[in-house]
Amino acid sequence: MNGDTIPHSTQHPNMEPKATLLTLPPEVTSIILQDAKLSDLVNVAQTCYRFYHEGKTSREFWMQAIDIDAMALPTGHTLKTVPVDRLYSFAARFVSVSIALNVEGAKPQSALHYAHGVGMTNVENVDIHTLPGDSWYIERETNRATIKRAWPGWTHISCDLGAGIIAPKIDTEVIGGGDVMLHMASKDYKDPLNWMFRALTIGFPDEREDAAAPVIKREQRVVLSQPIHQVSFRNPFLLVCAIRTFGNREEFLRVLNVTTKCGIILHFPKPDFGPPLRTMLEASLSKKGRKIVILTQDIDPETYNMKQTLHLAEFPLEPSESDVVESQDFHIESSDIEWSERDLKITHSYTIPEWSQDTVPTLPAGLPDAAVKFHSFRFPQKFSRHPVHFGSVYLCDDKLLAFETHESRRETHILDVTESQVSRCMPIRWRKPGDRLAISVLDTQTKKLVDYHLELPVTIPDINEYEVSGLDPSRGRLWISLKWDGSERKYFALQY
Repeated sequence: MNGDTIPHSTQHPNMEPKATLLTLPPEVTSIILQDAKLSDLVNVAQTCYRFYHEGKTSREFWMQAIDIDAMALPTGHTLKTVPVDRLYSFAARFVSVSIALNVEGAKPQSALHYAHGVGMTNVENVDIHTLPGDSWYIERETNRATIKRAWPGWTHISCDLGAGIIAPKIDTEVIGGGDVMLHMASKDYKDPLNWMFRALTIGFPDEREDAAAPVIKREQRVVLSQPIHQVSFRNPFLLVCAIRTFGNREEFLRVLNVTTKCGIILHFPKPDFGPPLRTMLEASLSKKGRKIVILTQDIDPETYNMKQTLHLAEFPLEPSESDVVESQDFHIESSDIEWSERDLKITHSYTIPEWSQDTVPTLPAGLPDAAVKFHSFRFPQKFSRHPVHFGSVYLCDDKLLAFETHESRRETHILDVTESQVSRCMPIRWRKPGDRLAISVLDTQTKKLVDYHLELPVTIPDINEYEVSGLDPSRGRLWISLKWDGSERKYFALQY
């Protein structure tokens, strides 16, 4: 029975009426369905007309599912903006994909060659982990980026994001109604002394219709007179980070309220003695917990080795409801901003150690509900021939917890879930055709690991060795790239 089939039931006229979901009072059925999964709601909707009707007309019916956040939605939509009559089919599709992926040795139904590039480093120019949508990805060139889609009949369309993009990372925020906002650091090539924060509102097309390109509906800017390298925006606050480079000797962190145009220049507390040896590598605003996440590098005074430390700092400003920027444009020049200064208040720090099996625990099969992930990292290693190990840091009950999450010798990759719902696989090693993929994904909602065992089709031409880029469990899609053969690099999206 598919998601749009109307269920019915029959009962012999001489039989005693029995209590069913159809005859139970609503307050009783709500208790029964408490903590239900999407699969439970789909089942009751397919067997009972009353719940079928609720599934087609009630948004709250689906919102009660404990795994609702994992359900795939059309690009740019939220649970509040997607048409309510489509939620039933989305839930049924999610359940169907989950069943297909959980089959031992699941086989893909199709494989799409969606991109190719020349050169060994081109793999870094295909970004499938940023855009929260159905098969949309970002293709990067030297100083610009383009949105494209890995879907049959859509590979020819694109949306140019413009020149001047300098940051390696682009943040995203789903607005709803088909719109996604992109946050990025750029340089103004018309005026080489200006650096900018750009917030682009991208309108995505209805993916059920004919292929059409996304469009830039709105651009908002904050122009700064100092070099910047990274930006992070959590409405209405903008974090701007500048790190020391060959061409830039100044390092700073600045937080700006784009509504009030008031900002704070943040300084690390000065050491009690000696010069500050700490160098900032990156910084961002956390999506949860109202923290500033900072990664620094300095010299260990005892061993003289370089070490990296993750810091969590208090957010220095308090927001009000009137500060939140809605759809109106803002264009802020550097002369419009009033700055003040204060020291950072570091609340937690974690120095990344050399990996040791005895001291670094492996990510458990489940984490406490209160655990919030703040950073993923690579453990330092003394010799390049040693296996590469990766880890993640969580904050739980005001304590930092660090776990090993990837290890090159294992058959299993543990993937980190990204904003796009495509789990990121660290580029650890090449695989050969015929290898069965063992992949574990950490569910950010349930804090539990989910295991998948997948096979690849033997029909992909010229496949010798390949690398897993990511898995989208909500859509049943695996992303891989073939090993560079000296001429071009090929990228495939596999549908299970």
